[in-house]
Amino acid sequence: MAELSAKKTRWNEWVLEKLFFFCAFVSVITTAAVIFILLEETLTFFETVPVLEFLTGTRWTPLLEPKHYGILPLVAGTMLIVIGAAIVALPIGVASAIFLSEYASHRARSIIKPILEILAGIPTVVYGYFAHVYHAWTADHSSRHSNLQRSKRGDRGRYHGTPHGCVTL
Repeated sequence: MAELSAKKTRWNEWVLEKLFFFCAFVSVITTAAVIFILLEETLTFFETVPVLEFLTGTRWTPLLEPKHYGILPLVAGTMLIVIGAAIVALPIGVASAIFLSEYASHRARSIIKPILEILAGIPTVVYGYFAHVYHAWTADHSSRHSNLQRSKRGDRGRYHGTPHGCVTL
């Protein structure tokens, strides 16, 4: 009887081993295909756009004529959001961690920690949507901005740091 259960276990292990190998193989093939497609599209792109113009260009207008593909505005916008997120996340995150580990009572810790874990579980897309729709809208319609400033679309980038800072927490 013990011999029969050992053979059954070995058969189950063999099936699982083959299943895991197949999953790993599909994962490797998918990754290789993504890398191949990205390299192919990159080479096609750089046949029409010089690399130096791409790296040093200050205009990103791929839909307008003449087309410009300068990456610097995108890098600058990303850095603006990263700095804004760090300004929000670093002080609040460090203060929260110090409070929870050193000063909070057991009851407070048992309430606050699950709330922070739930916030960490919210997908970043939700925070991005919140930033795009609500936060930028309220910034556009606040009394501090004149009609001239409301029309500047590039001005919205600084308002996206706050929700991204919340994601970082």
